[in-house]
Amino acid sequence: MAFRQGITYFRTWVSIRGLSIIPFITVVAAIIYVVIWQVRKTNKPSTLAFWQGLIRYGVAFDLAEFGWTKICHLQLVMPMSKLDLPYRSFSPPDLFWTFFSHSYLFSCIIGGLQIAGAMLLLFRRTRLVGAFILLPVLASPLFIFLSY
Repeated sequence: MAFRQGITYFRTWVSIRGLSIIPFITVVAAIIYVVIWQVRKTNKPSTLAFWQGLIRYGVAFDLAEFGWTKICHLQLVMPMSKLDLPYRSFSPPDLFWTFFSHSYLFSCIIGGLQIAGAMLLLFRRTRLVGAFILLPVLASPLFIFLSY
């Protein structure tokens, strides 16, 4: 998430090479923290709740952002210039995007479900409902991407 956000918002000021170190630092910091967490004998529930909340809010923000990009027609879009090309020149991912970009209503429904599920993840009582809403919404593109 941090790398994609960095490329989206900071690419005019920082080079891609400079931004590519962010995921590496994040993974190293996570591994170090896991080792420290396991070595310590006294683990506070408040610390665990803090990290769960941080992860939950980060995932909710990312999913809501993806939902808004679908509603604002910034994702699931095929450029019109590609539609002039012969059918056999399309790669499988291009065919996928062409098929799903055909219906704006479909992308709005998927985006709305992503936003609703993300908002439900923010609160403790609705966290499970949000996860159940997001499960089919996120599993469907995952399986489609894996099959292409």
